[in-house]
Amino acid sequence: MTLLQRLQEEEPGFILDRDIEAFVAKEEGFEPRAVPPAYTGSLDAKLPWENIISVDWCVDLCAEEGDRSGESWLALHRDDNGDDFEGRAKTEAQARRAAALKAKKND
Repeated sequence: MTLLQRLQEEEPGFILDRDIEAFVAKEEGFEPRAVPPAYTGSLDAKLPWENIISVDWCVDLCAEEGDRSGESWLALHRDDNGDDFEGRAKTEAQARRAAALKAKKND
């Protein structure tokens, strides 16, 4: 499973935060910190290139009444070229990181 898939599907937590930190460290050229920022749990722990322009909470209108599995957060990242990248996940923080990661992978 890719890091992007994990961001969109897994629950927030230290292991995922650590793996995001390893990716960011490699991309930005620094050593990963022993205790990574709470990328999956904090809105403030953004990625260095993250530029979120919009965030919304979505509900799958086709879901049956009482079924909350169709709920997700949607974040929109705009890169330096003006291109937009959408991220969806269980939490707002993860949706933000997913959108920024999609943009980085598109570089």
